[in-house]
Amino acid sequence: MRIETFENILNNPESDILDFKREQYDFFNNSNEINTAKFVKDIVSFCNTIRTETGYIILGVSITENGEKELIGIDKFVDDAIFQEKIKNKVTPVPYFSYSTIKFKDKIFGVFEFPVKKYEEPIFPTVKMKGLELGKVYYRRGSSNSEAVGREVILINKWLESLPSHSDSTSINDEVSEIMIKTTTKILPLSEQIASSLKLAKKYGLLKLQTFCEGELSGWINRNGKMDIENELSYRMQKVVMTPNDIKINPYSIYSFTPQQMLDELKKIDKDALEQILLFPQSITQIESYLTQFSTNKEKSLIVLTSDADNLFSNPKFKGITIKFFATFHNFEAIYQGIRQNLISNLLEI
Repeated sequence: MRIETFENILNNPESDILDFKREQYDFFNNSNEINTAKFVKDIVSFCNTIRTETGYIILGVSITENGEKELIGIDKFVDDAIFQEKIKNKVTPVPYFSYSTIKFKDKIFGVFEFPVKKYEEPIFPTVKMKGLELGKVYYRRGSSNSEAVGREVILINKWLESLPSHSDSTSINDEVSEIMIKTTTKILPLSEQIASSLKLAKKYGLLKLQTFCEGELSGWINRNGKMDIENELSYRMQKVVMTPNDIKINPYSIYSFTPQQMLDELKKIDKDALEQILLFPQSITQIESYLTQFSTNKEKSLIVLTSDADNLFSNPKFKGITIKFFATFHNFEAIYQGIRQNLISNLLEI
């Protein structure tokens, strides 16, 4: 999950699709499995809740008496596989959810995600546990878990029936193949294929693909203006020449320099200029815009970009300084092809 998405979740109140818990689920001092039963009930209730968007349980957040959120974080680390094992053989159908952790304001939080997914019937317990009855259907009513009765069960069944079938492999494979063909043959701008892939990811609950597409479409900058280094973005790393000084490039020079010759000359005349591996966090549409500038202006051999030094260096002596860096067509082309290849890799995993 991106930091920006996590911040947006924290700004929302508890509801039928969002629950905050102060502590990690404790399965280790649990002789009578009370905690396991609470966990199972939470998972079942979220999966059975009628909704149009992903539901979340956030661990490490306490709600005070006046309704404010206190960010505590968690100190017990449990792998997703343990959570999956804890619920296996206790309910049917098998619920689909994922668990991960995220670092925010120097604290670790747990995040359960429940994408909208079609099941053949509502999920119900197959074993009797504390607070859980065999065959009963549980769902979220407001900000609490409740037993569904009468018409509520009917409505949950109708909702599940209305969802697109996730078991229809032919349908999803056809949709993936169509996007893949357009991506590999370069029929349309890559941004359009990523937008289509985001729609596909939301439709089928493909969380990894959704995170990738959202980052590419919005850019890898969080709400605080910092580059997103939490995600694996090596395909967006390029070597550039940068400097804190103002450098004027004369487009009317009688000399014909290649971009590399211009960069070499820049390093000679500016003692502060240096080469650095840099993350390009711009959105896919911005990357496409830069490539268009090169294609429509053959004389434009370099694009000058700027960034706050705070985003590039941890050294406090750079605080408040604006850094200029010089990017070539080959920088943007390499990034563009890297994004394309990552989209293809994500699609192939489906």
